[in-house]
Amino acid sequence: MDNPLDYQTYIWHKRDQMAATFRAHMAANFSATVLILDWPNNHGANPDEWDTALQALADASQADRHKAIVLATMAECMPPHAIEACIAHGMAPMIGMDACLTALNHAYTIGQAFNAPAPAALSIRHISPALTTEMPPLTEAQSKYSLSQHGLSIPEGETTKSLAQVVKVATQLGYPVTLKAVDAGLAHKTELGGVKLNLKNQTQVKHAAQSLFAMSQTLLVEKMVQDTVLELIIGINTDPLFGQYLVLGAGGIWVEVLKDAQSVLLPASKNDIMQALDQLKCAPLLKGYRGQAPADMEAIVDAVIAVLDYSDKHPVYELDINPLLALKKGAIAVDALIQLGQSSL
Repeated sequence: MDNPLDYQTYIWHKRDQMAATFRAHMAANFSATVLILDWPNNHGANPDEWDTALQALADASQADRHKAIVLATMAECMPPHAIEACIAHGMAPMIGMDACLTALNHAYTIGQAFNAPAPAALSIRHISPALTTEMPPLTEAQSKYSLSQHGLSIPEGETTKSLAQVVKVATQLGYPVTLKAVDAGLAHKTELGGVKLNLKNQTQVKHAAQSLFAMSQTLLVEKMVQDTVLELIIGINTDPLFGQYLVLGAGGIWVEVLKDAQSVLLPASKNDIMQALDQLKCAPLLKGYRGQAPADMEAIVDAVIAVLDYSDKHPVYELDINPLLALKKGAIAVDALIQLGQSSL
């Protein structure tokens, strides 16, 4: 009958035994101990047993300096005197299970933030829009090559200027391939019909190349990337007050449809990037929705870090990777556009 972990009816009214029970539980050093007490609110009810339990919890928490919470499931089940007693003894009175758990979660998040190292100062690099308008954007091929020098994965490929070159490169890469018109000024190639996907043989390549050479003197031939989990967008934009900031979101055709994106002030850590990805509406798809294979989250974060590394070393006014193909293993940027600017500093 003296088991300190046995909180049963035979020790109700026995403040010292209840306190011993609560102290035994608190010895595990939980962040907080929650005691659920619903005081009777019917006329003439005697609250003594509930008051005794509250006092016993206070005794235990004060003896070993543990945090304690008294939780009533409904407002009418916690009388004013119980709230006053909790506050007097340094315990938190809570009403409603959902509200209590939500508050505890927020307290945990705040605690994590307070315990984390101080973030680095914001990277504020002001760019003059007037000067950037005089500078043409890099072509897709130039943009992707530049980013690949900073660790971004891009498809195998090569620029070509003749039909014979297109066929040769496609054969060397192996089918299927993608063919794109990449002259300067073709920023929105897909809408212009400047992208031909999943070309599976030489005949399809020749036909597509003849069509694309009518709009561009240079074509980019790339190995087709398959088995994509999700298409994402990575962007660097410039705010006139805050300077550069990172944009992460659902890419491809979903950019305009879902409008699913998160903005992150720079500099950004890997943890910042992962948190932004977790907040996307499409996050469940990245993690493997309904038994589907998850995307390689570490590769996605590494791709973003590569973009940030490039941005840190160049006067980027605007940068877009759309899409970044999130794969089961790896993440590959299949389209990119960079607009450099002139720093005003």
